[in-house]
Amino acid sequence: VLHLSLPVALLLGAILAPTDPVLASAVQVEHENDKDSLRFTLTAEAGMNDGSAFPFLFLALGLMGFHELGPGFSTWFGIDVAYGICGAILIGYGIAKLGAVAVNRVRGKGKKSTAILDEFFGLGLLGVVYGVCLLLGMYGFVGAFIAGVTFRRYEISATKPGEKESQAATEEIITFNDNLEKVGEFVCIIALGAVLRIEYFTAQNLLFATLLILIVRPISVLLSRPNLSKSQTWLASWFGVRGVGSLFYLAFAAHFSERLRLETLQPLIAVVFVTITLSVLLHGASSAPLMRRYKLKPKLALADSANKNLAGF
Repeated sequence: VLHLSLPVALLLGAILAPTDPVLASAVQVEHENDKDSLRFTLTAEAGMNDGSAFPFLFLALGLMGFHELGPGFSTWFGIDVAYGICGAILIGYGIAKLGAVAVNRVRGKGKKSTAILDEFFGLGLLGVVYGVCLLLGMYGFVGAFIAGVTFRRYEISATKPGEKESQAATEEIITFNDNLEKVGEFVCIIALGAVLRIEYFTAQNLLFATLLILIVRPISVLLSRPNLSKSQTWLASWFGVRGVGSLFYLAFAAHFSERLRLETLQPLIAVVFVTITLSVLLHGASSAPLMRRYKLKPKLALADSANKNLAGF
């Protein structure tokens, strides 16, 4: 559709790879006991693909001559893939484990702690992990994701049998997180709207964005054969929300060189902005009614089954 060369197409694919359910918050995991497979899949996907597209971004930049790939792609595989990902996993796991142990010991000594203070500690911990990863040339998004998973898993395992986390504290943390996400969402949407130009919305760009949302995303989900029901699979294939991650990757690529920014990224900027805008409009408008119907479906099925049983009786 866009008639791009292979390296530029790979660069565009890496930029648009991250998904972002924050911009369609109805599809996220709602609370700590939310066991819904669809919500978990979409949330986990967004957490994992924020950083996993980095090697492909560097590969595209290397094929265009802006990054060192090494003989036979050895440097790319050794540094950008193995070191960047594995190192970030180790850093995220190690720092989060130390932080979780420290918090658990403080609580064990009877020190007063509130949910909001715990939340700020968690944010600070993620900031440390992200910063250390960047300092060592690793992927901060991967490290932060692993740190969050590790911290939560340790917290669950450290809970003694018979103990239960405070429901009020949990709800306080969830509310705090929701408010942070809404502020971030608001800022990003305002920033996106401020830089949009009417000339970006060409027939070619709109066709590309439509194909990505309506064809490419559903096919990729169906080919991955997720362990979901039929209705969950179709919803997962629809909710491939593009957002902040794509803006970050676009800005990251733009900092490599002025020549790259002027020659290659200028046409891609319009495509990325149009895709994000269309995604936010379509997914944002459809997420609430679709997820509301999705939540009602088991109840309707149960009521229908009960009615059939009564009729048979």
